[in-house]
Amino acid sequence: MKKQIVVLALATSLMGCATTGNDPNVIITQVQNTTVQICGFLPVASTVANIISVFVGGGAVIGQVEEIAQEICAAATTVPTPKSSRLRATRDITVVVRNVPVTGHFVH
Repeated sequence: MKKQIVVLALATSLMGCATTGNDPNVIITQVQNTTVQICGFLPVASTVANIISVFVGGGAVIGQVEEIAQEICAAATTVPTPKSSRLRATRDITVVVRNVPVTGHFVH
């Protein structure tokens, strides 16, 4: 039941994407790819969806992909992580962006 409520809330918050012709999954992937390009952090898709819903509040996502990625990077790069890139890439971390937990890991 809780999962259905979350899915419904996410679908409602991403409806603005439908008016622009963008698939929510494409936007989530764009945020993930942009975040990796900016700081090497790959957030989990479900947590990206949650943060998008906070940013857009039911509106369109146009032009906010980079802003979302930058805020995720700002939070992720302040967390102490192992110096070894191998260890760093295998460890999931959770950061908080606009009071929303965002989980992911560094890929390089």
